[in-house]
Amino acid sequence: MENPFLIPPRLALRALDDLHSLALAAERLPHFEEKLDARFDALEGHLDGLPPALGKLERSLVRRLDSLEKQATSGLESLEDQLKMGLKGLQERLGTLPPDLEKRLRPHLVKQIKTIESLKPELEGNRSAAESVPPRLDGLLREMGTLRQEIQEVRGVLEPLQGATERIGRISNRLPGSG
Repeated sequence: MENPFLIPPRLALRALDDLHSLALAAERLPHFEEKLDARFDALEGHLDGLPPALGKLERSLVRRLDSLEKQATSGLESLEDQLKMGLKGLQERLGTLPPDLEKRLRPHLVKQIKTIESLKPELEGNRSAAESVPPRLDGLLREMGTLRQEIQEVRGVLEPLQGATERIGRISNRLPGSG
């Protein structure tokens, strides 16, 4: 080691300035560490809550889809069966009516049959609308899969930073004046 009295004053002053800058940086390290820890904890809390919530949402959507599909199918089938039975019943009743009454009622009943038959396309349209629900829900499920993938990507970015944060904390604890 050299004699400290032989070091030029400018070099000594520069060394003291650098030492002072290092000391100031060391004082700020715990503050940065606390901020990083707080941010990581907040992010980790958000990430931990997302997968269960997404799974719950997915299960709820699937249950709702199944329920809607069953209701639509059974409702349409039931309505179609009721219409068929009603038409058969009307035709059977017409056969048992007196001839003159049948002649008077036939135009009204034929009109009602035509009205009921005109409802058939609407009912079939409702059936096709109900059948279009599953593809939409499939799209929602695909979007949820994309969200899960993005969450995994964020987690992949944050997990490596955790070790660096812990190392910075250990370094700042070793610096003089850290408490």
